[in-house]
Amino acid sequence: MDLQLQGKRAFVSGASGGIGGSIAELLAQEGCSVAVHGRDRARTEEAAACVEKAGGKAVVVIGDLATDEGCDSVAEASLKGLGGIDIVVNNTGTALRKDNPGWSELPTQTWIDSFQVNFMSSLRMSKLFLPSIKESGWGRFINISSVASTNVPSLAEYGVAKAALNKLTADMAKDVGKYNATANGIMPGIVMTPAIEQYLAVLAEKNGWPEDQAERERRYLSDLMPQAITRVGQPIDIASMVAFIASPLSGYMTGVSFRIDGGSNRNSQG
Repeated sequence: MDLQLQGKRAFVSGASGGIGGSIAELLAQEGCSVAVHGRDRARTEEAAACVEKAGGKAVVVIGDLATDEGCDSVAEASLKGLGGIDIVVNNTGTALRKDNPGWSELPTQTWIDSFQVNFMSSLRMSKLFLPSIKESGWGRFINISSVASTNVPSLAEYGVAKAALNKLTADMAKDVGKYNATANGIMPGIVMTPAIEQYLAVLAEKNGWPEDQAERERRYLSDLMPQAITRVGQPIDIASMVAFIASPLSGYMTGVSFRIDGGSNRNSQG
C-alpha cells in the first residue's frame, strides 16, 4: 500500500532506539525525511544512519526534552535541518522508577520529573511545531502514550503522566482540525525494548522468575497481564500504526488514542 508520505518531513522524539528508532526507519521507508531526536549522540547517529539506509534524509537533533531550553534547541535544529515539520511523533517517555513503587511511596519530585519527561516534552514540542503545520496547511500530531495510563496497576507516576497525555491528544484534535491537521495517540502494551527488559528483570527478582528471557515474557503474560495475543509486542507493531496515522489515508481519524496491546484490555476478551 502506498501511504502517500513521499516528501513529508517528520520529527520523532526518543528515536535513538526501540520504538522511536523503528518509527523513524519506517517513515523513511515510506518517503519521509526525519529529524531523529535523542540524548546520546552516538546512539542517535546510529539510528539516523538506519534512516538514511532506509532511503530517507536524516537530521540528528540532540537535546533534553524535559526542559524548555532543550525543546527550543531541538525544535530549532529540526526546522532548520528539514525546512519545516509536517509530522510530529512525540515518543519520548520512560518510567523513572523501574522498581515499581506504589503511588504513596513516590516522592513529590519524582512525580514532577515524570511529568516533565512523559507529558511536558510532548506539549512543548507540539506547540513549537504548530506554526510550521499552520504554514503548510497539513499536519499530523501523534502522541505515544501507554496502556499504563488506563487499567495497569503499576508504574504509577508514568501511567498518570501518560493519562494526561491522552487528554492533551483529545484537546489538540479539537484545535488543529482547522489547519487540516489531526492529533491522535497510541497506547502500546508491553513492547520489547531495553526499558522493558529492565522492567521484566525487576519483576523476575520480585516474583522468583528464572533468568531465561523467553520464560520471563511468558510469566508476565500468564501471571500478571494476560492478553489475547500470546506474545510480547515488537517496535514494528507500533511503528506500523504510526505510519498509517501519519499518512493522508488517515485524514478522517482524529482525537483517538489507539490501544496496540495484544488484547490485554480486559474488555476485549469478553
